[in-house]
Amino acid sequence: MTDEQEKNLRRIGKDFSVVESSNKKRLSVFLGPARFINHDCKPNAHLVVGANRQMSVVANRYIPKDTEITIYRAIDHV
Repeated sequence: MTDEQEKNLRRIGKDFSVVESSNKKRLSVFLGPARFINHDCKPNAHLVVGANRQMSVVANRYIPKDTEITIYRAIDHV
């Protein structure tokens, strides 16, 4: 995502989150429920990018109901 694309999305005010890949230093847009995932130094989940560039959220351990889902910045590539 370019800087201009990011500015346009923020200006529109739609529900989304922008995540930077620590490996490739690229920005990605999270839409839908994934936009509610937050950062934590001791996360309970992580991101995985598949061969088709789709991101998945994978639990590191059991996450009880009504618990916030957190990730660290790193993204694992499959």
